Amino acid sequence: MKRLLVSLSLLASLSLSCGLSGVADLPPTGTPGPPSVAPPPPTAGAQSGPTALPPGRAEILLTVDAVPTDETIRPLLGVNGGPLPADLRSDNPVLIEQYRAVGVTLIRTHDLGGPLDMATMYPDQDADSHDPASYDFKDSDWVFAAIVENGFEPYLRLGDSWGLAPDMPALASRAPTNPDHWVQAAVEVVR
Repeated sequence: MKRLLVSLSLLASLSLSCGLSGVADLPPTGTPGPPSVAPPPPTAGAQSGPTALPPGRAEILLTVDAVPTDETIRPLLGVNGGPLPADLRSDNPVLIEQYRAVGVTLIRTHDLGGPLDMATMYPDQDADSHDPASYDFKDSDWVFAAIVENGFEPYLRLGDSWGLAPDMPALASRAPTNPDHWVQAAVEVVR
């Protein structure tokens, strides 16, 4: 087992975001309320004495059970883009084998410079979002298939890339101009 000192403010934030009670209700150091938790006894060779904390901060002792179990820890090594080049017309390498070699399991469809951007798949936001003819999945299908068919898990991001490839429309023109159509188009893209 290991003992860790955790900042009360961090633990309070975590407990609030996770809906836990108790920790977030503890007052910071120097305010009325229950006494703060004493630090652990010093280990051999460690310097003794109080640790200086910023005002309003306290530390608590947290015990973590690091004993191995029979459960398997799922690897999570993800990358942002690929395995095909961002510009499908470039001579940049296909990275399938390199991703496998380093253990990549997940690929986020982000900033590919167009193929999986909403402005590419649904280029005219005034077009009928229920009509299959309103979509262009030629490049996106190719990129998405390269992810799935090579054993990677896709993390589908709906939106538009920040970076601008030379032939991409300007970012302002890719912003949702018809929100109702855009939302329905996003549903159709996922479908």
